[in-house]
Amino acid sequence: RYVAERVVERQRQMEGGGGVVAAQCTVPGAPGRFDARSISSGQQIGRAHLEVLVRALECDITRVGTMQWYSHTAVHGSPYGWDGGLRSHHVSSHEGRTAGHDRVYAEELARFLGLLQDARAEDGSSLLDHTVVLCISELGISGTVHHLADLPIIIAGNAGGKLKTGQYIDLLGSNRNGFTRAADWKAQQAPDQYFRPFDVSHNDLFIELANAVAPEGAEPVKTFGRADVCTGGVPQIRA
Repeated sequence: RYVAERVVERQRQMEGGGGVVAAQCTVPGAPGRFDARSISSGQQIGRAHLEVLVRALECDITRVGTMQWYSHTAVHGSPYGWDGGLRSHHVSSHEGRTAGHDRVYAEELARFLGLLQDARAEDGSSLLDHTVVLCISELGISGTVHHLADLPIIIAGNAGGKLKTGQYIDLLGSNRNGFTRAADWKAQQAPDQYFRPFDVSHNDLFIELANAVAPEGAEPVKTFGRADVCTGGVPQIRA
């Protein structure tokens, strides 16, 4: 938390180094002292960082932020964070038992979105309406091998009306006629056989999101990372 606050403080002190501080910009309150031995400390520290991020966005000090709740290679078998004693997320992923972790992550995501909803943009509207929040993990068709195919992805916010919300899209199912996940999961033993040319790459999603939040008049992003897997975006999420 101290590091995050110090970064924000330094940026605010730099002349011309930050954005325009809106009238509604507020400084988050200082948290209490964290006890590293407490199972709730991970939740408290994570929430403190997210609050700093929301205030930094609200004050236009930064326009991009990331948050990683957990290292997937953390200590095996140790009590994890605030979740009431769930095993290490890494161990749980190899056992196919991440439902408890998914629940607490979803609850914290909802809380973060609520903070963005309550924060104000310069025009007085909700900051969430001007934002895109991407929630993603590295556990796709198989947690046991951390397979990145068929990832469940959540996108919240509509980037000022550029993205369509309130929908569920199964890109893999729609691109593969007669697709059945139970059968396709067997391909996890041969990852190089799982990806097919007509599947939607994560690169295309990043292209779409980059263009959604780009300033007006900016040259459109056409590739992200490996150009050979880019097709220009994911039009299904556009408004």
